[in-house]
Amino acid sequence: MARKTKEEAEKTRLSILNAALDTFDEKGFNQTTLTDIATRAGVTRGAIYWHFKDKVDIVAKLRDQMEVELGERGPVGRVDSFENLNSVEELVQAFLSYFAILESDERYEKFYRFSIYKVEYTEEMQSILDREKKMTTGALYSLTRGIEQLIEKGVVGKELDPARCARSIIAFTWGIIELWIFDRTIMSLQDEGAEFLSAHIRRICV
Repeated sequence: MARKTKEEAEKTRLSILNAALDTFDEKGFNQTTLTDIATRAGVTRGAIYWHFKDKVDIVAKLRDQMEVELGERGPVGRVDSFENLNSVEELVQAFLSYFAILESDERYEKFYRFSIYKVEYTEEMQSILDREKKMTTGALYSLTRGIEQLIEKGVVGKELDPARCARSIIAFTWGIIELWIFDRTIMSLQDEGAEFLSAHIRRICV
């Protein structure tokens, strides 16, 4: 009985997260109420407070869930760890696999779109913004280190500025994704997006 209760509680928690993601994507963070989420999930507000402190906590747990799901895919799609790179092609493929996941995973796309366009980062959301900044800083550091390793291995030229290259790649990647998130009819991430990014990385890493 205890195991069944635990499984039911986890099922409720996940249904709340899924309902929150859909509602945030449709209405935005500020316009979404806990009642909206509860109604969509088919639970009471009390059930939400049993699992989460507030809306900000729900967003934090959604981010945790997305990170876990990405981690379960292994190294594919990870753009925050560039240790032990052996070639520029490995670097390119890390980003292209991320594009593939983003374009094929509807839930991850919704979270990305919501976090860019449908949330106002007020004081209430400062903890979430701080976390996003920390993740970006970590990705830049890891990518910089990865490029340094390519230089050490003689794969790319010693004249390259690793930190500058890393900033360029991240900025270019963000630009492509945000354009695609804004209007998916403009281009496909796995088609033109991948072509543009591949060309950019190879150009600056020679």
